[in-house]
Amino acid sequence: MGRMYHLDHGYITIPEANNIVKRTLGIVKKDDKTYYFKILRFAKKGWFGGKMHGKRMFQVRRKDIVQYAEELLEAQRYNLFNFHLATELTEVRQLSKSMELVQVQQN
Repeated sequence: MGRMYHLDHGYITIPEANNIVKRTLGIVKKDDKTYYFKILRFAKKGWFGGKMHGKRMFQVRRKDIVQYAEELLEAQRYNLFNFHLATELTEVRQLSKSMELVQVQQN
């Protein structure tokens, strides 16, 4: 079990925030620190209601992290949709070019 800190009401530590984001996005790699460093960098700038706790630790608002994770999930879904759409568009363009070549060769 992790350590329990006396944080302000509604605030969590950066490692807890990282775990929330990983769970929301479905990342199963236990040691993944990708979002940990992003959240820490943003917290130092004051995003997510980030503020110092003690001398070396930052805390962020839980509701802001949950909202951030949901936005990341939505963006991830949107990017997957765009990827398939872009793939289909390139296929359509290739088909149209090949059709033009066939028409030119027939004439």
